[in-house]
Amino acid sequence: MNKSRVVGIFSILSALSYLTVGISHFLMPPEQLHFAHGITARFFLSLSKDATFFHIHYWSFVIGSLLAMGVFICVRVAESDSLLY
Repeated sequence: MNKSRVVGIFSILSALSYLTVGISHFLMPPEQLHFAHGITARFFLSLSKDATFFHIHYWSFVIGSLLAMGVFICVRVAESDSLLY
């Protein structure tokens, strides 16, 4: 498989992953947005009731970050061996 094709696939999947992060953020209950309210007992009670969007949100972020790192590793200039950011 061509290197530019791999970079393109990683880039598209990373973008889709970050779109999933944004969409799932708005679908999470307000109690699970721990940066807005802090980690309280309501946060853990809400997670025990339904943690579906919470898991989708954070796993999409992890996968998107790994794909973005894959893009940075794959994109190298042949002559200077430096990374393009």
